[in-house]
Amino acid sequence: MQTARIVLKYHKGVQLVADARLRERNYGKLTGKSKTAFQKKYPRKYAIWHRSYNIGPPGGESFKMVNKRVKPFIGDLLKIMKHLKINVAISAHGNSIRPLRKHFEKLTIHQMRTIENPHDRYWSYRVKV
Repeated sequence: MQTARIVLKYHKGVQLVADARLRERNYGKLTGKSKTAFQKKYPRKYAIWHRSYNIGPPGGESFKMVNKRVKPFIGDLLKIMKHLKINVAISAHGNSIRPLRKHFEKLTIHQMRTIENPHDRYWSYRVKV
């Protein structure tokens, strides 16, 4: 939301729509903990919880769960774009961007789990609706 608000300062009149399906991945009991410290102390658990598709951190979301909540967002978005004949820009967290990229770039689950989303990059897609 912070990034979207900054961008929209330069695009007056563009509507900001928030959708909870694009929220950051829930890390459960690991929320707020140091990623680096946890990785050093528990390297095997970190590897599983960090990028496993089916297994999330205790009390948190797996990539499968994030993918499951983002997928209907994509379907709804495409319907709205078709109906209103509009272009959209999406600002979201890295783990929510992964399923978006999986869909539009036709990535495998493995590719989706391992791609990086640098903060200084954007992805543009031409969508037939």
